[in-house]
Amino acid sequence: TRKYEEIPTVKFVMVLGLEGTGHHFFQSLYLSSPSYREIQRYGVTNIDMPKLMMNLYNNYEKESGIWSAPCANDELRNVTNAIERSFRLVVESLRKIQENILLRKRQGGRMQFSPDTPTAVSVNSIEDNPFGMMSFPNFMGECKPLQYPDLGSLYAACNEAQVQCKHIVMYRDPYQTVRSTTIKRKPNMTESAKLRQIQILSTMLDVIHGQMLDFPEHLAACWNYSGNLLQNNDAIDVGRLLGWDENSLKSYYSKESAKHNLSVTLDMSEKSNMVSPALQLFMKRLTRANNRVASTCRQQLHQLI
Repeated sequence: TRKYEEIPTVKFVMVLGLEGTGHHFFQSLYLSSPSYREIQRYGVTNIDMPKLMMNLYNNYEKESGIWSAPCANDELRNVTNAIERSFRLVVESLRKIQENILLRKRQGGRMQFSPDTPTAVSVNSIEDNPFGMMSFPNFMGECKPLQYPDLGSLYAACNEAQVQCKHIVMYRDPYQTVRSTTIKRKPNMTESAKLRQIQILSTMLDVIHGQMLDFPEHLAACWNYSGNLLQNNDAIDVGRLLGWDENSLKSYYSKESAKHNLSVTLDMSEKSNMVSPALQLFMKRLTRANNRVASTCRQQLHQLI
């Protein structure tokens, strides 16, 4: 019989990426994974996970979420106390989720699962999620450029709660990202609005890159969300983290890829039609920022192997 001490630990996983780079597909992959089925049986998904996410990002009361607080009303006088309270609640949620999972493992709750199945708890992929995907940026509005996750505060909470936390870096062909966040959402978007979006995406990539450099030891996987995700083994690496075996993941991917338009590629004429010559200067900056994130991720992952 496998001893409790030998059972793989709980891992909290945060997906880091621009909006439009695959958060919804990752959520679908996670909610169908062995890890999620396991924690569903343990009963930690209905109450504990929403509490965790709400105290990280609260779209209804901005001051009550660590990551939404920068967009709180300027007239509020209690934002500092609210942030401190939210941080304590995040620590409490992380600790409680891990304790509940480990308690049920002790009670033999893993009987239906392989002993090597990791227990991954995705921070930003819960079911019926009202808090956004915690993408860079998260949600819309005038304060959009300030609405994004911060690994520093998350890992500070993880350290205090004494839980293991990792992040996955997700990136994509920048033209696909622009297409997903402009044309698909608002077909008649003006050039000035498209320019603003391209600039926001470039800035968010710089923020992601800075956070990656701050916490290289917490990197779990890189995911190039372009073309066939199985060709470069990225999806297999991510799937393994979530408890998928390779054959089951490939079968799932073949069924789900069409729903998420994963096989769509853009040729040069489509890219030229999508981004006017006047905006190509800004598009080049976005491409450089995207390449920088991809390159750094691969380097960091290689150093960890």
